[in-house]
Amino acid sequence: MRELTQRQQSIIVGTILGDGYLQPTSKNSARLRIEQSAKQKWYVWWKYRELKSLMQSAPIALTRYNPVYRRTYSYARCQTYAHSKLGELRRLFYTSRGSKRVPEGAERMLTPLALATWYMDDGYLFHGDRVAYIYLSDLSRESIAHLKRTLARRYDLHPRLYRKKLGDCFYFPVVETRKLLRVVRRYILPRFRYKVLREDPRTTEVERLR
Repeated sequence: MRELTQRQQSIIVGTILGDGYLQPTSKNSARLRIEQSAKQKWYVWWKYRELKSLMQSAPIALTRYNPVYRRTYSYARCQTYAHSKLGELRRLFYTSRGSKRVPEGAERMLTPLALATWYMDDGYLFHGDRVAYIYLSDLSRESIAHLKRTLARRYDLHPRLYRKKLGDCFYFPVVETRKLLRVVRRYILPRFRYKVLREDPRTTEVERLR
């Protein structure tokens, strides 16, 4: 199987930090599973097209029943073939018990595209306060510290750890949010523009799209 391109690796790293799951398939290989709610199936299709050389098949529509909330959820899924490079990323970004982590010295892999993919997966812009948040996928305190150092070293970004009902997240104050958006803006997909556009009634549509 062909090697990953730099672009593919960046999208995969961002997906690992976000909503993706690397499933081990052998001692040295793993495959990436991508899932999103049905209303964001277009996002699964975008990742499928970007990673098509690695993919088993096109995204499929599925449903899942949650007995706790007594609701059925619709979602889209696709997954890659097993790959040795994904096995290498699995060993870096997962503990031996299977929980996600961020390795020390990860800054070379957290490219602007990887950061943007993570932000599209798990971040949002809170318009009232003009600040951004990114959820942290149940990372340990050690991994969060590594991630903070990575963001500081590579991008001079200094988010704060913040606890919300849905879990721990990075909170980016106004100045840090501006710095974050300067890094990721060019990679954000059109349907996610609300994650980088600050709504201001005094700003025209043309100005917002610049």
